[in-house]
Amino acid sequence: MMGIFQKIKSGLQKTRQSIVGGVSQVFRSFQNIDEELYEELEETLIMADIGAVTSERIVEALRQKVKEEKCKDPSLLTGMLKEIIAGMLQGDSQLHLPQKPAMILVIGVNGVGKTTTAINLAANLAVMGKKVLLVDADPQANATSGLGFDINNRGIYECITGECGAADVIIGSPDVKHLSVLPSSIDLVGADAELPGLEDGHLRMKKSLDAVKAEYDFIFIDCSPSLGYTTVNALVAADSVLIPVQCEYFALEGLGKLLSTIKMTKSRLNPGLEIEGFVMTMYSRSRLANQVTLEVREHFKHLAYDTIIQRNIRLSEAPSHGKPVILHDAASTGSAAYMNLAKEFMQRNRKQ
Repeated sequence: MMGIFQKIKSGLQKTRQSIVGGVSQVFRSFQNIDEELYEELEETLIMADIGAVTSERIVEALRQKVKEEKCKDPSLLTGMLKEIIAGMLQGDSQLHLPQKPAMILVIGVNGVGKTTTAINLAANLAVMGKKVLLVDADPQANATSGLGFDINNRGIYECITGECGAADVIIGSPDVKHLSVLPSSIDLVGADAELPGLEDGHLRMKKSLDAVKAEYDFIFIDCSPSLGYTTVNALVAADSVLIPVQCEYFALEGLGKLLSTIKMTKSRLNPGLEIEGFVMTMYSRSRLANQVTLEVREHFKHLAYDTIIQRNIRLSEAPSHGKPVILHDAASTGSAAYMNLAKEFMQRNRKQ
């Protein structure tokens, strides 16, 4: 059986071939260097998971280079493009991790790829050698079942009601080294009714996770899309919030309410809470998706991640097999996208 790193290597090789083939096809399709060529090149790079912002930077740099060298032959663009990308990849490659563990809440309105992002970002960081804990704080327990664990185990509900400590119920993943899960179950539905009556009810999740926080590089909390008391617990526990945003207008409608809740929690209960960033998900090649992505980037500036997660069948299939997509199909577009997201996440979490 092919090992996980062999699968990753094979997947990256296929991704490389896809990019090279797509770019070469673009250059062969044009006899002149014009605006249509640049637009086609940018779309090709985006579809190859280069990311919208990076793709725009590459194309703009190519445009400038063509102008400076007065190039008119599309066949010469491949060499120019290689030089530009090589220059962008140069620099300090050493990662500087935060001095203390980071606890990140993944939250969003329903159906935006929230749990998919939590599972696959956590798994990819673990594959990169980081010690990661994924906390399933959603009573649907999709993060628990999506990694192949029994949703009837004791877990986060028992922790926040004081029946046990987090260390007693955390489970190590048998498939991904360095990845552990604090599971959830349907019992968590009752927490919204029980927590307000408990002493320091809004701090229960924070206290449970603080007890094990030092053992991990990153803790990700997959939270319910409903803005109930359990969600408030997660917001109080978190250092930052990562928000997946579906590339459709309806997904933007619930974003304002979510941001208001985050702002209120920051002002009243967790002054240190920050927004980690926004990740565009479920991207499909359409004018609407491009327009929504552009609006999010213009409004939130540097908080919008460069990496875009496209719709992908293998990505949708993976939870039914109880595996992150990198184990289900490392060569898939979805796997490459989440590996890119993990790398960008690490870049953003360098010690300044």
